[in-house]
This record gives sequence, C-alpha cells and structure tokens, in this order.
Amino acid sequence: MTSVDRKPGRPRDQSVEPAVTRAVLEILEDVGPGALNMDEVAARAGVSKATIYRRWDSKEDLIVDAIVSLVSKVQPPDGPDIRVVLVTMLKRLRTFMSAGTGGSIFPWLVGEVSSGTDLGRHYAEAVILPRRQMIARVIAEGIERGDLRPDLDVEVAVDMVTGPAILRKLMGSFRDHDDDWEEKLVDGLLLGWRAKGI
Repeated sequence: MTSVDRKPGRPRDQSVEPAVTRAVLEILEDVGPGALNMDEVAARAGVSKATIYRRWDSKEDLIVDAIVSLVSKVQPPDGPDIRVVLVTMLKRLRTFMSAGTGGSIFPWLVGEVSSGTDLGRHYAEAVILPRRQMIARVIAEGIERGDLRPDLDVEVAVDMVTGPAILRKLMGSFRDHDDDWEEKLVDGLLLGWRAKGI
C-alpha cells in the first residue's frame, strides 16, 4: 500500500505526507538511498514510525512515492508540432535526470530497474512506464495526423527518443554547452520518421 491508498476512519493529518516526502528527499540528497532508514525519516519529518507505516508498507514504497512527487506533474506540451513536443519532453527528461535529488539517484534507480528488485519494478510502473506511454501517444498521434510514416514502429521510436538521453546521463557525457542537443537528436530522428512529402 502506498500513500494513495485510504482506509475508513478518522481523517488523517494532511501535513504528514508532505513532511515525510520532504524528509525522504532530503535524506536521499544527503546520503543516498542505501543509508536511508525509517528512524531518520521519522525524526526529520517530526512523526512516529508507526505514522509512516500506516501510509507506506516499506522503505521502497516510500522512496518511489517521493521520487514520483518530483515528476508527477510532467505533461506533454500542447500543440500539433511533434518536433516542439519531443524536444520539450527531452529537455524535461534531461532536467529531471541532471538536477537535484532526481539527478543524484537516477543511476541507482536504473540499477534497481535492471536488477528487477521490488523497488525497481515499483519505480518502473510508477514513473518509467507512464512516461513511455506518454511519448508513445505523442508519436502515435503524429502517425494518425499523417505527419509521420504509417509504418513507424511506435515502441522502437520511443526507445530512440529516450535511450540516448539515458545513456548520456549514465556515461556522464552531458555538457553544459550542449544546449541544442535535444534539437539535434529530434531533427535526426524526424529525418527518418517523416511521412513522404512533409
């Protein structure tokens, strides 16, 4: 059970979950996920461990929910120009992978996903898969409008959009002056994706 599950009874203190989430993110930033423990979370949030366990079943659930709070409001930009939409989404992905807590623990989360741990599966279901579906929807809509080739494999196209950004993050090869990296990637992809005559 995560923080989104609710049981009947006395109304919960609405300040608890934001306080716990802030505490988790602070600890992740300070010492990383390996050293995070419920005692420290409870102390920083000013609540008891029992209060935390009434809302989250495990440390893994708590970490993933905290990470989800950093990215849950990400939505594709409006508009039919697929180049603008994909570039914007890539820039947001790069910002998430490179800034603050999300950036500092992203490589660790990738390791959890690739190892198939419970935390990795939870993270993939809560964060990665919805965002892949969002990109897939943008590409599928481009095909439906006739902007992109009708034979374009949507799943492969999603891999082509996100894969290079993740690889660059893991290899540490993003540079401060690569301001137009996303534009170059999307322009290169669209050369092969565009429908004939566009």
